[in-house]
Amino acid sequence: MKTTYNTAERLLDLPDPHRALLAEFDYFPAHDLLYVRWHGHLTASSIVQGAQASLDLFRGRPLPRRLLSNHRLATGDWGEAVPWLHYEWLPQALEQGVSVLSHVLPHELSSPVTAAPGGPEFVDVLKQNLVLRSFRNSLAAWQWAITRR
Repeated sequence: MKTTYNTAERLLDLPDPHRALLAEFDYFPAHDLLYVRWHGHLTASSIVQGAQASLDLFRGRPLPRRLLSNHRLATGDWGEAVPWLHYEWLPQALEQGVSVLSHVLPHELSSPVTAAPGGPEFVDVLKQNLVLRSFRNSLAAWQWAITRR
């Protein structure tokens, strides 16, 4: 994402098992924000791979307070990843310091999370633990995320 606010540090271009780009990880230190831009057809295992990569990038130090997860360029039903996200990723992300989650929805009308078994409960837990909002475009998601405390 281009921005006039500052420059990003590209941390990782994560490939999928077929060497196609799965996700880009950019860190904006001035905003304490990790921007993850997902690509291609996502599966539960690719979501787990990417979410684990976000934790591993900051192993031994705090994660950025703000996380912007952009699924606009992605497709796929990855709802089976919800239990792992709920019980593995979320506790670690909270422990490592994430407090704001800005989410850009895919082109589909609904998010795979809300349609998955356990999805609504996971969203409720997210809302209880994070400042959370979903968007249809990345600029609105960015502007909202950088203004959250």
